Order: sequence, then structure tokens, then C-alpha cells
Amino acid sequence: MKEKMKLDKYAVYEKGRVYEVLVFPFIKNMYVYDRTGGDHDRDGCQIDASREAFTCISYAMAILADDPGKLLYFPCNQPGYGEYYPFTCHMVLCRPELQFRRSLWTKIRSRLDKKHWQGKYTLRYDRKKLYDYFEKVLVRKYGYHGQNALSSWAFKIQDGGCDNWKRFEGLIEEEINDTIFFVPERICCHDWHYCIAKTLDDEDWEKDTPPYGMYTYKGYIFSDQTICRINGEERKKK
Repeated sequence: MKEKMKLDKYAVYEKGRVYEVLVFPFIKNMYVYDRTGGDHDRDGCQIDASREAFTCISYAMAILADDPGKLLYFPCNQPGYGEYYPFTCHMVLCRPELQFRRSLWTKIRSRLDKKHWQGKYTLRYDRKKLYDYFEKVLVRKYGYHGQNALSSWAFKIQDGGCDNWKRFEGLIEEEINDTIFFVPERICCHDWHYCIAKTLDDEDWEKDTPPYGMYTYKGYIFSDQTICRINGEERKKK
């Protein structure tokens, strides 16, 4: 299954180097937020969003799995409805190899304009190829954990192991101002992609899902019924 997506591409010079930034479109019903604190102290940052948003996140993981040199920006900060998602953020994804100083992001984002626009980046997304690599290479090497995810043996456990959620499963995450940064290692990109894409492929989205949707990597995928509940709309008739 091959798909294409075009994204705006920018090149911004800052602190002695050029950063290539790919910008995804704004997507309604995409909530990125920090769950740290209280009973959720180990949960860290989370993404709850529509199927459209998670499809784009799976595309982003495909890009990062192949190219550690890009910054991927989701301008998704938006108000929730009532009690749902009162505090949300934008999202930036990048690989640790980029060695990106996250404190530079505000300056870089302010320059995502016509002067720094480099045209369109075309993603040629081959889901079958990514599935094959995950199932025939990574799963055979590291084992299978469940919920479409690799065994934890696949990842670098640093700075306290499982008790340090910021570095568990090859993923660093941090909230700065109005943006949450996820910094996954390459193998984590493949794991994140497979988990999301398989959930999107395999679930029956015509049926009603649990109140918060179907849980996948770092958050819940909303069904249409879930979106209706969150937005205070009347339940859709089947």
C-alpha cells in the first residue's frame, strides 16, 4: 500500500547550522498534552486524536525512521470542549542524532515564512515495506511484547531504567512553553509506526469504541463517536 503526502518544507539557519523543518497541516481534534502529576506521574506526555491525526503521525514516524536530520512540526494546539483537554500544546518530533537544542524552537518557528520556504516535500509512504521490516527483522531480533509493539529488550534503558519514563523505550519527551517535543530513536520510530498503523488497519471503526477511543502508542485514537462525545455533540446514528 503506497501513499503520498506533500508537506511544506522550510530551511532555517540558527546557531551555525541549517535546520530542515517539515510542517504538517493543522488537524482538528488532535490534543497533545502532559499527563505528569498525581496518579499519572509515569504517563508523561500523551496524544489523543482523530484517525486522521494518527495517520499523519504514522507518516511522521516513517519519515524519521529513514531520516534523522529533520524536524517535524504539528501546529495542533487547540482548545478542547468543557472538561476535555483544557491545556494542550503543539508538537515537534525529531531524532536524537539531530542533537537539536529545544530552546531554539521558538526562534526557528518564528521564521517558518515565505522567505525560508523551500517548496514541497513529497513523502512516498510504503506501509507494506515498513510492516515487513518490523515483522521480519525487528520482531525476529527482539521479540514481540504485545499491542503491536516490540519487547522492551529492543530499546536502550538509561538513567534508572523503567522508572525513568522520559528515556524508557528509546523516547525522550519534554514540554517547553506551548510545545511538546518527542525525540524517538530509530527503532522507536519503527515501533511507534507499526503500533499506530496496525491499530488503524485492524480495528472496526464503524462500531462504538470505549469512551476515550482505542489506546495505542502514547495516546488514544478517537472514533467518530468519541469525537462527538468530546465536542458535546449529539451521538451519531449508525
